[in-house]
Amino acid sequence: DITERKQAEERYQTLFEHMLDGFALHEILCDARGQPVDYRFLAVNPAFERCYGYTRDEALGRVDTILWADPEQRSNYLKRLFAARRTEQERVSGLRSDGSRSEALISSEIGDDPEDRLVITTVADITAQDQVIEQLRRSEERFAKAFNFSPLKMTITRLSDGTFVEVNQARDPVQGYRGNELLGKTTLDTGGWLSPQERQAFVERILREGHVGGYETRMRHADGRVIDARMWAELIEIDGENCILSCFVNTTEEKRRETQLLTLTRGMAGPSGDALF
Repeated sequence: DITERKQAEERYQTLFEHMLDGFALHEILCDARGQPVDYRFLAVNPAFERCYGYTRDEALGRVDTILWADPEQRSNYLKRLFAARRTEQERVSGLRSDGSRSEALISSEIGDDPEDRLVITTVADITAQDQVIEQLRRSEERFAKAFNFSPLKMTITRLSDGTFVEVNQARDPVQGYRGNELLGKTTLDTGGWLSPQERQAFVERILREGHVGGYETRMRHADGRVIDARMWAELIEIDGENCILSCFVNTTEEKRRETQLLTLTRGMAGPSGDALF
């Protein structure tokens, strides 16, 4: 139906243009044996342009080698993508057009049809959040100022039991609590973790690595809703006790839009993406 197709195209374009995360479509490039070896840009959204500093016209038709700080990391990423046909929330180091570095979480997907030559990629720029955590780690004086006046919601909890010991005054974008409503309670009490098992998996990781960046999780809002969130956390010591410094952002709406865009893209594009262009 022509009308339904037009409506789908309009929804696609609206989502594509207004997503907060970067979104790119690629065409797979194959060798003489028909094996995938690389990909090149077919489309990028405005958030992708902001993330890397390249315009749409500068990106289209090119492979993305210019966006990777580490060529080996890119090579390994492509190998995993072509083997599994999808990747999820892989942390990568990028290069912007001005030469500065960025940190991002990248997810890519190829359709299940063996003939599919379209790669859909989303990019979440986590550079700013990483910088905040790094600044806090470097200086106690800077820590106090940055913690108390940061626009990001930040908390300090005890590693042993998840009890909140400090909460800054920034608006809580995930759970909707005021700082004084959290102090003395645990992350399990307040829905910061939906189960003891999820918290334990996180604790084991931060003990192993010392910090985590862009950790995907879910939390329960004060009104009972389950919210998607992305967390940054650093293991710190306060008065001789191990604690966790955390900041987080609400990704629920962005994930909803991403799911809608992926569905529309797959439904409209065909194996090669030609139907979109």
